[in-house]
Amino acid sequence: MRHGAILPGVTDVAVAALAVLAGVGAWSFTEYVIHRWFMHAELGPAIASRGHLEHHRHPTRRPLASPLSLAAAVVVGLGVVSPVGAGLATAVGAPWWTGALAGVAGIATYLVYERVHFRSHFRPATTRYARWQQRRHLAHHHRAGTTNFGVTSPLWDWVFATYEPVPPDAAFPDRLTAFSARSG
Repeated sequence: MRHGAILPGVTDVAVAALAVLAGVGAWSFTEYVIHRWFMHAELGPAIASRGHLEHHRHPTRRPLASPLSLAAAVVVGLGVVSPVGAGLATAVGAPWWTGALAGVAGIATYLVYERVHFRSHFRPATTRYARWQQRRHLAHHHRAGTTNFGVTSPLWDWVFATYEPVPPDAAFPDRLTAFSARSG
């Protein structure tokens, strides 16, 4: 593996895939931590907790994420997270681009999270994963936000014992979605 080259061989492709997985995993963990301990336990800025609890009271109020916050996430991701990732990668002897790629993958995964979260409240699920994810997220809202903090993945809910299975036939109040979510 040549550290200055960008994907010239199979080994670099494998390293790139690992960098993408690291970025996805980093966002997944960040999503869980922010949602559980900053938005529900009021450990972080009060504005985050207040805004999120307002979302629990009025889950179909738009926008869930403002265009400005999405743009800021992309700018911070590309301007801060990716360069810091590149610096950390070189500090541990990895190619700079692996850290930058992990940063880009993390930001891309955040944007996927925003889309998945939006669809949970505004669109009927059309795939098995979407139905399962939507049930978990609506159960999170319906059960006072004490379980199922991972919106896109249950991984950290399993790790921190906050995963709660939701039956396929679970029914939820219509106020949680902009459509009837009475059956999966």
